[in-house]
Amino acid sequence: MDLAVSGDARDIHSFDIRLMVNATAAQTPWFRARDLQITAKLTAPAGAPTNFDLSWSYWTNLQPYQMEWSARGTQLQLEKLNADSVMCSGFWCVPELVVTNLSVDWAADGLMPV
Repeated sequence: MDLAVSGDARDIHSFDIRLMVNATAAQTPWFRARDLQITAKLTAPAGAPTNFDLSWSYWTNLQPYQMEWSARGTQLQLEKLNADSVMCSGFWCVPELVVTNLSVDWAADGLMPV
């Protein structure tokens, strides 16, 4: 895992945070995968809104940030699905999550035994 943070503490818009995760195998309560690669870049662009909607509670702290992300892996196993490979990427800016690319090669059976 690599994490790089740069910026001027006096200017939130100068921050650039990059995360890169590489794992030969991952096992979580939600999925299993091999050759997992995740990248994310978090920024606070100068044009980000500063008029926070107080009904968002603690989410207002995230409003000035946006994140570009991508993920890929092989041998993905979910509770009821198998995929030989998955690649996806997208954009997140509170309150919106957008998946811009999604590619899945299904395993031969596609479904895991119940």
